[in-house]
Amino acid sequence: MRGRAQPVDSQVLTPDGWRAIGELEVGDLVVGSDGEPTPVLGVYPQGEKTIYRLSSDDGASVLASEDHLWTVRDGEDEPWRVLETKQLLGERRWELPMLTAPVRFPERAVPMDPYALGLFLGDGRDVEPRTSGHHPAGRSGGTMTLTHPLTELGLAGRTAATTFVPEVYLRNTPEIRLALLQGLLDAAGTITEDGPRFTTGSERLRDDVIALVRSLGGVAYASREEAYVLDIRLPETRPARHIARIEPGGTAECVCIQVAAEDSLYVTEGHLLTHNTLNDAFIILDEAQNSSAEQMKMFLTRLGFNSKIVVTGDVTQVDLPAGTVSGLRVVQEILEGIPDIHFARLTSSDVVRHKLVSEIVDAYGRYDATQAAQEPKAIQQRGKRRP
Repeated sequence: MRGRAQPVDSQVLTPDGWRAIGELEVGDLVVGSDGEPTPVLGVYPQGEKTIYRLSSDDGASVLASEDHLWTVRDGEDEPWRVLETKQLLGERRWELPMLTAPVRFPERAVPMDPYALGLFLGDGRDVEPRTSGHHPAGRSGGTMTLTHPLTELGLAGRTAATTFVPEVYLRNTPEIRLALLQGLLDAAGTITEDGPRFTTGSERLRDDVIALVRSLGGVAYASREEAYVLDIRLPETRPARHIARIEPGGTAECVCIQVAAEDSLYVTEGHLLTHNTLNDAFIILDEAQNSSAEQMKMFLTRLGFNSKIVVTGDVTQVDLPAGTVSGLRVVQEILEGIPDIHFARLTSSDVVRHKLVSEIVDAYGRYDATQAAQEPKAIQQRGKRRP
């Protein structure tokens, strides 16, 4: 189960914007496949790992370890599967999951109507800085300068080639983002047979519109003619993303996170969805007596949908550092009685070896029981001898 990871500087989407995965802590919120916040349950450093760059057909890409997990399917009517990066290598056109709902960022006040801003940005004209001048303010007779919303948004003085979508609009409610996109398309969009097409002379605006469309659950395919052209597919047209290529990316310091979302998916760079929990799997953990309590919890909470875990071990043969409690001992106290979890405790009669092995196991069992019973008495006697 180890090694499902991304480089520490890989970006993960949170309700407050993008953050490096290496900065995340347990309890932080990231964005799940339903667009809603989901808490981080675990952060597990993985050390130096071999990594690959996975690129989708709409131009998004992200780095991940060779055994990082991806939800994919081989056709619209096929079931979703969970495969490692290295299993996806080849010419097969794997489909990737999409957001099932727009990303829901917290609502923020905006200085200008989003649809009007979209019309303005899509118009393609240079922006002149303007203010309203001065007027009296209050009994003191002072004056106040009224700043134009475009100046407040950092757009004044921008040319048509350098305009952009202000961050306060990109990280706002789905309603504001959709109104902004509608304004952009009404000003600089056309309708094609496959959906809307947006054209701009600004490279930064192109990237912002791509991010806007992806955050709403769609995809945008970019091309360059006399200007930047985006062919947009919104959720109403059932957009799809596929893996275009996977290329070696060297090595990098990596980290693995676990999230609370039911499908274990979270949004990473390019609004690609990824995770590191196994679904539809049968997993065996052997020699589990040598796992710590923390390791046991981490392992069991990776259980994915339609999966089963079998944990085996012998608590009489613990080989952990002094003071470390066996996770196999602790888990029996914590999980006993939970539905769908069953403990099968084997005795000497279940040992399928030489007949003497059963007697040896019983002898060690009696010895351990005697030692455990004598330990409190030994502690009491040491206490009496102290001055």
